[in-house]
Amino acid sequence: MANQLPQPPSRGPSTLAWIGMAAVVAFVGVMALGIFSMARWCNRATAQSGVVMGTQVPKEAIDNLMKNKLLIPGEELLAYYDATMSIDGSEVSFVTTERVVYWKDKRATSMRLAEVSAVEHRAESLIGDIIEVKSDSGQRMKIEVAPLNDGPAFLNVLKDAWANRRPDASVVERAAP
Repeated sequence: MANQLPQPPSRGPSTLAWIGMAAVVAFVGVMALGIFSMARWCNRATAQSGVVMGTQVPKEAIDNLMKNKLLIPGEELLAYYDATMSIDGSEVSFVTTERVVYWKDKRATSMRLAEVSAVEHRAESLIGDIIEVKSDSGQRMKIEVAPLNDGPAFLNVLKDAWANRRPDASVVERAAP
């Protein structure tokens, strides 16, 4: 036991080790929060995206329509489409038993189905289904339903509701330019 130097007392993990562990814990926490947030957003988006009808229309959407006084008492909501990625109700199109409505930027264009004189439809590969509605007075409305959001379902509901209010109704199908 000659020439053996005494060992200093053990101090535990170094400061660098603590910083490393804190960085790993922070990274894992941020990743977990990100995964949770993405899952929640995807669930919300898929639950309400595309054209929905009848009882498929989310309660939040109906509440938003009522809050903004877009539904008239006695009307039945037949089809609803939220065009936003966030599904926040800031740009929607819908058909009721009485009207077709387009709402954007807190402004509404509304036409009574009995006063609609023409409905034109065309499908464009990048934009989706484009539905143009014209009233007897010349007012126009353009509704765009993004690809894979079931634009034909919206058009079919509009056609049927229009035919119920105006027997001479017929939709003009146009080829995409």
